Amino acid sequence: MKQDTIAKIARTAVTEYLNQSENRMAEQPSPAEKSFVWLDKTGRNPNASKIGSRRILNTWDINQCDWKNGQSLGEYVKNCNVGEVWRSKTEMLECLSFD
Repeated sequence: MKQDTIAKIARTAVTEYLNQSENRMAEQPSPAEKSFVWLDKTGRNPNASKIGSRRILNTWDINQCDWKNGQSLGEYVKNCNVGEVWRSKTEMLECLSFD
């Protein structure tokens, strides 16, 4: 009898946890990974490179602004569409795709 009670409590707790997790994921869906072409305009790296949005958001200064329209790098990475370009004085990014 005690085992049945413990099993019911455990099932209830697991069910509640899963429901809460699903609700949190529905409220805050994770953004799709985006791919970008990155060009270093300083000449240190003359070749264009492919880079992912997670790497940019985790390692770059996302407060830097586009030199033309003032959009921050963080806003650009989160809201850009394929083909849109972001430029600072030293770097250029172009959105390639959504993975």
